[in-house]
Amino acid sequence: MRPALIPGSQVLRCDPHHLVVGTDPGVVVPDRPGLVALLDLVDGRRDVGTLTSLMHRHGHQGLDVAATVTELMAAGALVPAARTPPHPRVEVVALDRSARRLASLVTTAGRDAGWHLVHETSSILVLVSTGEPSRSQAELALEQQRPVLVVAAFADTVRVGPFGHLGRSPCLGCLDRTRTERQPVWPALVAQLEHPRRAARPSRADPGTTWRAIGTVLDDVALRAHGGRPSTHAATLTFRAGPGAPERHVVPLRDDCACQLLVSA
Repeated sequence: MRPALIPGSQVLRCDPHHLVVGTDPGVVVPDRPGLVALLDLVDGRRDVGTLTSLMHRHGHQGLDVAATVTELMAAGALVPAARTPPHPRVEVVALDRSARRLASLVTTAGRDAGWHLVHETSSILVLVSTGEPSRSQAELALEQQRPVLVVAAFADTVRVGPFGHLGRSPCLGCLDRTRTERQPVWPALVAQLEHPRRAARPSRADPGTTWRAIGTVLDDVALRAHGGRPSTHAATLTFRAGPGAPERHVVPLRDDCACQLLVSA
């Protein structure tokens, strides 16, 4: 067992005879010779045996490390170190020049969140576009059985989703078929996205809107990588300026979509 301090806590002194671990509200523990040194060594990576050896090396043989750790854990001042889940393997692709900045922000945030940024067909693919994205890369990824999350920045909004995965969750093709029912010309418009007449102008979405969307991308990639259900499973979330939850649109799984036909083939 590898003990750790309460996440986000500091060790402070209440008075000459007591320490407090954390401040919300904090756990008060009686001080004793060697305790501060022990708490300085507790990092969630060292087990009790290693901590005991280090304490002896630093001249604190008088403190029973195992008994003290047990006492502090019972009091709530220490907790078992959480196991770090495997890092998601992710590829981020900007589909157009104007999307490069947003893709860079997603990449940086993902790296900080522990993503392994790779270029391989076994990874999760995050496609970033300005305006409605072209479909070819998402379709290819589905054929490769890669999970695909689409992030599209419009005039002043950012849409995240759907998080498509062949045979498991609706994809952009399912979204297209649903939209065609209310806008019959939609397939003709989508076809033109592969070779647009001119590049889209950059989005004017404000930083708060952008970062809320990026936060959802981080959450959903982690959920998908670890077997959970992302918020953009069978849905899109559209973020806009101001308070309130994002606008959610359900994307039903379509039997006539290629993502289902490929599964049955």
